[in-house]
Amino acid sequence: MAEPVLLPVEIWCQIFPYMDEASIRNSSAACRLFFEIVRGSEKYSGHVIFKQIDLSQLVIKIKSEEWTWQRWPCLKTLEIPIQLEYPAPTYTIGDALDPINLLKLEQCPSLDKISIFNCAFKLFYEDNIIARKLCFNPSNTTPNNVSYENVTYLEIIQFNDRNSNHLAQIGKLANQISRLSIHFESHI
Repeated sequence: MAEPVLLPVEIWCQIFPYMDEASIRNSSAACRLFFEIVRGSEKYSGHVIFKQIDLSQLVIKIKSEEWTWQRWPCLKTLEIPIQLEYPAPTYTIGDALDPINLLKLEQCPSLDKISIFNCAFKLFYEDNIIARKLCFNPSNTTPNNVSYENVTYLEIIQFNDRNSNHLAQIGKLANQISRLSIHFESHI
């Protein structure tokens, strides 16, 4: 049987851009060389979105050392759901975000953005202003309360006159909002 021909890494780096996401994921499981190429590339491993595990499950994986940050040398952005199902609105953000402190983020110096989605945190103790997605820098401390500076998706349910003040604050402080949903109630 003939010896396999090993292509240089530079050639593989030219081949990977033609592969779809599933093929790249499968190839990184095929051999150590492909794993190192994929994980060492910011293009393929710089932005990770979890859809199958939530924040508490990631903490368990890190504690059991099933997940190690050393395998993600180019990770810049991590998006993770606070829980898999869509939660009911709540005021308690501190307890909900406590698991972030257990993620050992100091072991991933390249990480500069964490996005938490599937949230439902009420802002300003209003029942109708809800933060659905948060974003923060992991080198800073984990937020104990939600401010407009951390919100990237905000939902206002049943907009009313009291919310006009909040709209002014959103305009001044919310520099990360990429999605704003406002539901109006008709009084016909």
